[in-house]
Amino acid sequence: MVNWQKQYKQWGKLYFSLWIIVLCFALISTTAEAANITVKVDQSRVLANESFKLIFETKDSVDGEPDFSPLKKDFDIISQNQSSSYQFINGEGHRSTSWIINLMPKKTGKFIIPAIKFGSSSSKQATLIVKKDLAQSTKKNQLDSDMFLLVNADTKTPYVQAQVVITLRFYRAINIASATMTKPDFSGGEVVVESLGKGRQYDTKRNDRTYRVDEHRYLMFPQKSGKLTLNPIHLTIQIGGSNQVFGNLFNDPFGRQRSSIKRLSSNPLTFEVQGIPKGLHKKRWLPAHEVIISQKWSQNPSEFIVGEPITRTINLMADGIPAKQLPNFAKQKTAGLKQYLDKAEYKDQLEITGVVGLLRQKNAIIPTSPGEYKLPAIEVPWWDVDENKLKTARLDEEIFTVKPAINNNTTQPQPVQQVIAPPTPSQTTTIGNQPNLQHTPQNFYWLNIVLGCGWFITALAWWLHHRTWQNKPIVEVAKPNEKSDKKILKLLKASALDNQPTQTRRLFMQWANEIWPELSNPSMAQIRNLVEAPMQVELEKLEQCLFAKEPQPWEGAKLWSEIKAFKKGHKKGRNKEQNGQLSPLY
Repeated sequence: MVNWQKQYKQWGKLYFSLWIIVLCFALISTTAEAANITVKVDQSRVLANESFKLIFETKDSVDGEPDFSPLKKDFDIISQNQSSSYQFINGEGHRSTSWIINLMPKKTGKFIIPAIKFGSSSSKQATLIVKKDLAQSTKKNQLDSDMFLLVNADTKTPYVQAQVVITLRFYRAINIASATMTKPDFSGGEVVVESLGKGRQYDTKRNDRTYRVDEHRYLMFPQKSGKLTLNPIHLTIQIGGSNQVFGNLFNDPFGRQRSSIKRLSSNPLTFEVQGIPKGLHKKRWLPAHEVIISQKWSQNPSEFIVGEPITRTINLMADGIPAKQLPNFAKQKTAGLKQYLDKAEYKDQLEITGVVGLLRQKNAIIPTSPGEYKLPAIEVPWWDVDENKLKTARLDEEIFTVKPAINNNTTQPQPVQQVIAPPTPSQTTTIGNQPNLQHTPQNFYWLNIVLGCGWFITALAWWLHHRTWQNKPIVEVAKPNEKSDKKILKLLKASALDNQPTQTRRLFMQWANEIWPELSNPSMAQIRNLVEAPMQVELEKLEQCLFAKEPQPWEGAKLWSEIKAFKKGHKKGRNKEQNGQLSPLY
């Protein structure tokens, strides 16, 4: 009986150990299945009859090939490819695998991107909206041809003096020898037209055909309300015989080149220009997408001294307005302050979405008496063309303290008044009628002591002043305006998480100007040298997305994550400096 009990206990321990081993393998296999697979689209807007790229990406390992057949329900799969990349950052290796699927939507509407299986792993579902292409012509035979010309505008009901972006696209499925195009011409009103940078080229698919697209953009600013018409734009094309698809070489037994001239014309566009809303005629009219005002001071802290100059720089940024239309800032008269307002500096920054006007104006302030001063708030009213309502860009009132001038008696020796005793008759010699005073040996001894002390005090004051001057930075870094910084970061976060590369880059450059005020309008190359490798990688991805010959996919969440990490480290560095410690160097 005892032996049976011992055997039972031994077998029970063996079964329990086997059960633990099986459970561990199950947990390991479950963990291996938890691969995080993200889904994203390479462009912010998907139009009908235009292809787009759907990108699946993971940094984990998958145990099977993906099955993209569920996508065929709502999309035509044009092509698909797989790529892998390996990066070595800060001593750690990072590997990622991407599957890029080129899709063509079958119709417009809202679609659910189904979960795609990668072996035992699956991607998450995603939502996609396919919009109708307003630029698409209603002539079916035109879309089926080898070449056609389309033109569209970002709005058909603009406001007076508001920006309108006109996009002209030339689609061709064959090679051409040359092409010339007429400039945009309007009728029905006065218009200011400017070219929006250089054109770009890319490939797209329409009606089961691959086209090469030449895209050009223009800025239009209507100057009065009413009906306005963009007349047809004409494109004259020369087609060489050998450059066409196979036809001519097979039809011509001698293989001679033939050329032909063809002209294409776009459809006219009609605009209904809206006037200035009632009640705003007497105010400065600024129709824009966004207006931001910020400021910088030339020195820190904000306690100034009588007689020492202060420089206040005000920056105004307007998305959709040329810089010349921005208002100058008037001098704010305040008793006890002398102010010298510099001439405003204007700069236009061209983006793919339009023009961004930048205005910078400096104001030199010299306090004439100590006390507390208040500069009134600055407000710039502007009209939001997206929300159709009046808004105000505001710079809050500025309060600062002016201290009395520093007394220099401790640093500069005062002249020593020498008291010379009247000479005795025995010590006086006469040259003509002028007496010559001679000192006794005792007076000469005390005079040397006084002069020596004066020389020592002068040398000590010079040494202290020289030491302070050496420790003082040549360029005083202005303290970033926290309110302006928070507002820019809020807009930057929204545009980055919404995957808007153009607006993200513009807001990032403005934020960088607040972070590094000692750099006057820093370039992207300068900024990359000031940040760590992870942010450098994300900034390079942003540049590739905007300026590469072929459109590149971009995900702004990673850049925003690096900006948050940098901002946190930058704040810690500033606190260390305030506590007497040096911030770490990158």
